[in-house]
Amino acid sequence: MLHCQDIFSRYNHTLAAGLVNPVVLRLYVRKSGWLNDVLSGRRRHTPAPDGFVSCLAELSPLIRYEVHDAYQSDVSHSPTWVVDGPKSRGLRFLGTPTGHELNAFIDAIVAASKADSGLDPDLRRLLAQIHRPLSIKVFSQPWCPFCPSISATAHRFAVENPNISVQTIDAAAFPRMAKCHGIQAFPSVVINNRLAFSGPKTVRHFAQTLLSFANQDATFNNLPGADSPDR
Repeated sequence: MLHCQDIFSRYNHTLAAGLVNPVVLRLYVRKSGWLNDVLSGRRRHTPAPDGFVSCLAELSPLIRYEVHDAYQSDVSHSPTWVVDGPKSRGLRFLGTPTGHELNAFIDAIVAASKADSGLDPDLRRLLAQIHRPLSIKVFSQPWCPFCPSISATAHRFAVENPNISVQTIDAAAFPRMAKCHGIQAFPSVVINNRLAFSGPKTVRHFAQTLLSFANQDATFNNLPGADSPDR
């Protein structure tokens, strides 16, 4: 995990140039002793997850962060990060973003703040045809160079259409979930608990895949064990 100075050096320009509206970062954890240290401020400047998110908050007055007890919030996985902006309610990350995943996390903050997908008009029209809830899970690994672009595309889809929710999941941190979904390559995208594709894909291919799932009569939201917590 990066220290504050490393985070400042790497992402200060990106956040300064990209942030438009306020963003709230919510961290949900289950380790009660560790959580007490977080809430008391004793871990504020460590490379632990809370130190990481507090460093991001220090980069801009538009970023606010909160730490919650996952048990009391009925959040199944720990740690879970939720990025909330004006039009994106709950871009989620399961696991602590490291390596290439950190780039995807920063992208989620910027996308949520802008409240504009930035997609081409034809892609906006395509996504406007989605009228039922769609859950996207992007399974990634910190070493995967192609994963951030897939997560970034999913974030833009969620900003564009409120029926779309997104989770980026660190498969190393949640191996049981990855196994239940049959994940064998990265990135892999699961839509409504069905494996949609693996590997890098174009934005248009991703959008068309989403629309095809939205148009299917049957949904598969009850895959046994798919969302059981690894911890």
